[in-house]
Amino acid sequence: MQAVQFNGMDLQLLTGTNGWLLVKDIDLKGVKNVVMALGWQEAPKNGYEFQLHLNSPDGPLVGTGEMKAPSAGTFGGMALVQLTDVIANAVNLYVTYKLPEGGQPSQVALVNATFN
Repeated sequence: MQAVQFNGMDLQLLTGTNGWLLVKDIDLKGVKNVVMALGWQEAPKNGYEFQLHLNSPDGPLVGTGEMKAPSAGTFGGMALVQLTDVIANAVNLYVTYKLPEGGQPSQVALVNATFN
């Protein structure tokens, strides 16, 4: 992902068919899911798959979720990523994304992530 600022907001652009974002030393005690808010100026033609990994982009998988392909004319969407394991300590968390096979990259930004 690529960090950018737009209208005073810090965003992460999903710049290709796959990528990742590192969240360093985050305490996930009690966290069961992550809600990711995504935005765009033109709706992407496909959805995105998201995963949470420990310690590296291909480290142990601890969560999965997706954003379905949105309807044309919408300007945002969400992905709910469910944690599959209980994590009781601080970790380096990698948020990865990928397009479905044959999917076309779009100008999509990760606007916010809420850890619940």
